[in-house]
Amino acid sequence: MGFRQLFFSKDGRIGRGSYWLGIIVIGGISFVSGLILWRIFDSHLILTPGGRFTQFVVVMSLLYPGYCVLAKRFQDRNEPRSFTLVGIGLAAFKAVLDLFHVTGDPWVPNTLDSVFLVAQCGIGLWYFVALGCLRGTIGENAYGPDPVGHSHAPPARTMASAPPTGPASGA
Repeated sequence: MGFRQLFFSKDGRIGRGSYWLGIIVIGGISFVSGLILWRIFDSHLILTPGGRFTQFVVVMSLLYPGYCVLAKRFQDRNEPRSFTLVGIGLAAFKAVLDLFHVTGDPWVPNTLDSVFLVAQCGIGLWYFVALGCLRGTIGENAYGPDPVGHSHAPPARTMASAPPTGPASGA
């Protein structure tokens, strides 16, 4: 699967390997962007309107690629991609509240920051287990062919699994 398909298409399915690659790339871009913004705005990043707006633009620009990666992984598990909107919607809502400085002060978090933290941890745990650990649907499902290449054919019989025959079998 190519870069464009992984990050900018909601269609199809991806396995756990592609999922983790997508998550690492998005997380890496977010981390590097944060370092750059911190370098530009210093410790006043979230305290200045320019810093909050720039951070908002970065977060919003990563939501669609994140949505595409998560959606395809949910589809691999034969679940609706709308499950992705739970985490993406929460992240977008938090970004808007951070933009208007309702939340997001790292030195003096308020109650709403704590509520978001608990919700994000719960959703993150759900996504970690469901998308990052559990395998997808084996074989074709409503969203397309198996990205790992499994088929419904039974496994081939090998010499090790064949029943013993001949004089050594005791017959």
